[in-house]
Amino acid sequence: MNKFQVDSPVKIMTSKNKKGVEKFFDLNINKYRNLHWSMLAKSKKIYGDVLFQLLAKQDIHLLQLDEIEITYQMIASNKRKFDTMNIVSIIDKYFQDVMVGLGIIKDDNYNYVKKITILPVIIDKELPEHICRITVKEYQP
Repeated sequence: MNKFQVDSPVKIMTSKNKKGVEKFFDLNINKYRNLHWSMLAKSKKIYGDVLFQLLAKQDIHLLQLDEIEITYQMIASNKRKFDTMNIVSIIDKYFQDVMVGLGIIKDDNYNYVKKITILPVIIDKELPEHICRITVKEYQP
């Protein structure tokens, strides 16, 4: 059974100003709905580049899967409360588009993505910031 895991960032750096101060885009529905379309396209491309690098380290970008199931688990770096689905919904959209772009799956519709599971949030105070752990495996009915 083919299976892989990747730790996705929950924010991405979109630019630096003249003073070198970095600007970040938080991957959540609240930010997503208010951004201009050009910034949405830019954030999606940057996320795709970051994920490609993470997947290429494990040669995952070479996989081709027919039917998959995806599990998301937020790992928080502190006990501050947040709405899990506000983050996971955008990461899911971007991540599935990355997998299609890399040819891991043919499309991200229900014929190929058979099951999506969201696990409860866990706290790991050793982390510098929140991450979303994504596990993908071949679908077994």
